[in-house]
Amino acid sequence: MFLATGLAQSLLAPLALHDAVNIALEKNPLRKAALADSQAASEDTQAARSVFLPHLTFSEVATRGNDPVYVFGSELRQQRFSTDDFALNRLNHPRPFGNFATRFGGTWNLFDSFASWHGLRPRCAFAPCC
Repeated sequence: MFLATGLAQSLLAPLALHDAVNIALEKNPLRKAALADSQAASEDTQAARSVFLPHLTFSEVATRGNDPVYVFGSELRQQRFSTDDFALNRLNHPRPFGNFATRFGGTWNLFDSFASWHGLRPRCAFAPCC
């Protein structure tokens, strides 16, 4: 009985307008969805602007084999080929050879006829030419 009386009193307690607005904003799922949409749009804008920045690439390749053509070509490419490698037995039955390559690269598009800028321009909902 005492618990029910306390609950009834708390329900009847006056609620200030400021508190009611805060509670409504905290509990409103549409507001949360709008905030999520706004954050997603901000992230999309940052991703769209990334075309103006340099793009870096990194790759590593490791191969190993004893195929005669692979070994011959790899040794030539690495400038590790000598006259001893021309021995017929060594040409036809080479020991396994490893080829490792690390590459750094990058691109930076300096001019693309303003296509990137046109992609960032805001669109008008009423006319397709805006």
